[in-house]
Amino acid sequence: MRIRTTTGKTVAALIFQSARVVLTGVPHPSSANKMAARVLRRIQHTHIGITLDIHQLRVVNIVGVQTFPKRISVERYFKKHAGMCTYDPTIRQ
Repeated sequence: MRIRTTTGKTVAALIFQSARVVLTGVPHPSSANKMAARVLRRIQHTHIGITLDIHQLRVVNIVGVQTFPKRISVERYFKKHAGMCTYDPTIRQ
């Protein structure tokens, strides 16, 4: 199920038979409850007579992505900061 936010972006709701709902694309952790309530209303609208409530809502993972304008030499950075970080060159995509 896709839900359009007030900013025009969409939030995807993955609904499982185990009664778990996963929301992806929520713009801010504080709006997760609002998006869950919208999904709940839609489910209740399609299943007349069912009573549901939001139970154990938790924000699990937030990912931020940054793209730099120039390439980064990871090997050189690791050599300079070897005490603070780890690097395994064998893991490749």
